[in-house]
Amino acid sequence: MKPGLGALAGRSPFAVDGRAFAWEEVLVAAELRGELETLEAQTHQGLACARRAVAEDDAVPPESLRAAATAFRYEHDLLAAEELEAWLRDRGLSLSEWNDHLRRLLLRERWTDELDRIESEFAAAADEVERILPVEAICTGFLRRAAEQLAEDAALAAPAGDGEVPIPAILRAADAVRARVPSTEEIEHEVAAHALDWIRIEAETLELPDLEVAREAALCVRVDGRPLDDVAADCGLAATALVLYLGDADPDLRTALVSAGPGELIGPVERPGGHLLLHLRAKTEPSMNDPELGRRAAAALAARGVERELRDRVLWHERP
Repeated sequence: MKPGLGALAGRSPFAVDGRAFAWEEVLVAAELRGELETLEAQTHQGLACARRAVAEDDAVPPESLRAAATAFRYEHDLLAAEELEAWLRDRGLSLSEWNDHLRRLLLRERWTDELDRIESEFAAAADEVERILPVEAICTGFLRRAAEQLAEDAALAAPAGDGEVPIPAILRAADAVRARVPSTEEIEHEVAAHALDWIRIEAETLELPDLEVAREAALCVRVDGRPLDDVAADCGLAATALVLYLGDADPDLRTALVSAGPGELIGPVERPGGHLLLHLRAKTEPSMNDPELGRRAAAALAARGVERELRDRVLWHERP
């Protein structure tokens, strides 16, 4: 157990098939993956930045701290003050420790190009790093991610009744499972299951800031039969080639693409930055000959397998 994280000793975040995994094992796995070293390096940097800020009387602006606090609370769904207080209390953290974490985060971001020099000039003592490490491990989400990763590794790698498999062996076995190549039949079935979402769309697009200009441009294409790139040139812009799969399109565009055929113009469609025209060039049905769909199918199969193993085999005791 790393110094500073000793409070986790003897506790178990989860079990797989009845075998309880300890926080010590979570940290061993994180260390083997190089993630613990990264956390320690970031903690050193954050403390060095905080020491520089004190030395140079360069405080974090209150509005920046408020913005960072708001972003953290939205990310963790802690909208009410009572929810934040309960979240901190359950993790043994104080409000001041949380605020100090946010300050270190903001200072590291501000001085990201100077971190090596700052760490050299304002290096923190080892005992200070040890004291802060649990705060950083919790507030950065490191402990949660590390526990979830080991739970996934153990669920993939350890067959029921396999006993106390060492952590390095679990990681190797899990990586081997992830590296398994699905069969052709599995890929074919997955591609067929996404017959609509994986239709390949090839098009040209033009985005215009003004709705009336966009409508006029659409008339030039639909009524006058002019190419979209010519109309774009008249507007002082360039049409953009677009290739995507139907399932990846924005919902407002996807509905129109489902019914449109090659050669049709879609739009104007309102976008955050203006109004979009899309000239559909081709729609191609999903095919095993498309290597991207092969990769997508393999990823979907793997993700579903992980989800199944986590659901069926992992029992959570606590999450940081």
